[in-house]
Amino acid sequence: MTTTERDSIITPIQPRARQTYDALVNATRELVRERRGAWPATSDVAERAGVSIGSLYRYFTDIRHLMATVHSDDQVFRAHRELLRAAGAAARRRPKPGARQQAEAALEALILVLSEDPDPELAAAVCE
Repeated sequence: MTTTERDSIITPIQPRARQTYDALVNATRELVRERRGAWPATSDVAERAGVSIGSLYRYFTDIRHLMATVHSDDQVFRAHRELLRAAGAAARRRPKPGARQQAEAALEALILVLSEDPDPELAAAVCE
């Protein structure tokens, strides 16, 4: 069982339930990318996934729960989170003047490079 399955209201076990769950996560991911990071409405997610809004709420408590699931599954978000944690830890260990600003500048430069990637899906994910 994955983290997102454990955190869902019910665990999708049957193949059809798994398809519905995956369709909701994938629809959310698509909508977020299309909207350059803006959170979609749950009704838009359900419509894109081809399921009822009730099906969405069977697996997720609200849009925050669904977005947390999408982010926890996304490699770009995981890498970004780990990079932020590492930069923060480094800044706290070495309280030199300007360390935080240097870490922030490095992250901004990384995001800029990644957002200019010719892969539109990667670029959209980074901009989120």
